[in-house]
Order: sequence, then structure tokens, then C-alpha cells
Amino acid sequence: MTESHWTRHAAQWNNVGSPLRPNEQDQRLYWQAIAACMSPAELAQSRTLLLGVTPELRALPWPTTAQLLACDLSIQMLRGIWPLATFSGDYAARINADWMRLPLAANCCSLALGDGCLTTVPGEQDYRRIARELHHVLAPDAHLILRLFCAPDCPEQTEDVLADLHRGAVGNFHAYKWRLAMAMHAHDPALTLADVWARWDAEFPDKQAVAKLSGWSIDAINTLSVYRDAPARYSYLSVAQVAELFAPEFKLVSTVYPRYELGERCPIVSFQRLNV
Repeated sequence: MTESHWTRHAAQWNNVGSPLRPNEQDQRLYWQAIAACMSPAELAQSRTLLLGVTPELRALPWPTTAQLLACDLSIQMLRGIWPLATFSGDYAARINADWMRLPLAANCCSLALGDGCLTTVPGEQDYRRIARELHHVLAPDAHLILRLFCAPDCPEQTEDVLADLHRGAVGNFHAYKWRLAMAMHAHDPALTLADVWARWDAEFPDKQAVAKLSGWSIDAINTLSVYRDAPARYSYLSVAQVAELFAPEFKLVSTVYPRYELGERCPIVSFQRLNV
């Protein structure tokens, strides 16, 4: 994905909301998943790899002796988003690197976390590369905990999603944006973010009218403009598909679904590293 996309995304980060960013319920579920796989003593000595720079994960109630390494390929995300949350642990650092080529030693991390990070990975072969790289840097039996963005088993029609807005039958904008992107992707996996923007802008060119019809703020609506001219593709694989692509390096341990709008598409999953 181009740096210009992430530059724009970082600039409007504060206008992005749930489910694209974790809310308090997600944070509780993340911490429950972490506590289920690590004892307090293990957490106290933990070194966690964060895929991306999600402030809500940096702000979890880490022990004062814990360490956190945040890895992102985008310089702008590292510069703009990383400082937005405090870290209660001993040491936190940012790394400018590709998740498929992590500059870390073997078995050096005791936990890995990511929020929606796999959605930015378009190809199944890239999922496999990430699985192998995470297997390399995680210690034996360590856990990988992710929130996934999964398309529904029965895809929505793009026209139906657009019609819901015309009828005023919509919830929050960020859930609606995900519904539109997932519906379009289901019928054309090769489409780009620019294609999503073009379809949206053609249907709703007057954003003030959209705000009046929906009750959404202009600032929230304008977050979709980061897709304009963006050549990148997203992916919305199911839990089963991700589990298959991450095997044999990892096994799926648990899946929990939050209870908010579109929560059924945003499971928090826990994988355990296997000794293969």
C-alpha cells in the first residue's frame, strides 16, 4: 500500500471510530485473551510485538516491567499515531519494517498482537509469509492475538448497501464504510480502494446531503476520502481461512465476537505458535 494512503490515514486518525478502531469492549476482550494465555509472571517479563501502531493496544494495562515493539512499514503512521497513547510498561519502541521481513532475532518475542492488520494484506501468499515470519520471531508456545475483519458468509449486494443509506437505514459511518467495502470486494476481489471511493463518490457526490440524511459528521464521512486514487487492495478472509493459511505454524485457540454494530465481522482470535 502506498505511503500517500497512510499519510492521509494518519492525518485523519482522530476521526476514525469503531469498528475500524478498537473500542473499550475490544480492549477488554484483548486483555482477557492475553490473560488466558499468559500468567501474571509471564506478562511481567513479556516482550510483545505489535503489528501496526494501534494506540488502544499500546494503552492496555501492561505490567510496569513489560516491553512493547511496534512494527509498521509506514513512516507516517509511526510518526503520527505511535505517540498518541501512553505505555504503562518498562520500554516501548517503534520499528520501521515489513511484517514479512522483521528485523528481529529468533524466538525473541513472547506475544504478538494486531488490530485489523491482516486486512491490509491482499494476497494469500503474503499471509503465509507473515505466518512464517511470526513463527520465527515468537518464542515456542507463544500466542498471536488478532482482531480480524471478516466478510459475512452471505455477502451483501453493493446496491443494497447503497440503498440503505438512501433510506436512512444505517448505523455509524465506519461500520457502513466497512459494509460497502466488503460487499464490493465479495464480487470483485481484485478491486482497489480507489474503486470503493469511486463507487461511493458516484452515488453520493454531495457529502453535506449525506450528513443530513444519515446524521453522520462531515469529518467522519471525509475519512473515506483516503481511498481516493489509492491503488492498494484489502482482504476480508474468514476465521477459518486465516486459520488454514497460518497452519502449520499456528493453531487457532479461541474466537470471541464483540457485541457492537458489525461485531459479528470483527472477531478477536488467539493463535498459539506450534513447534514445527
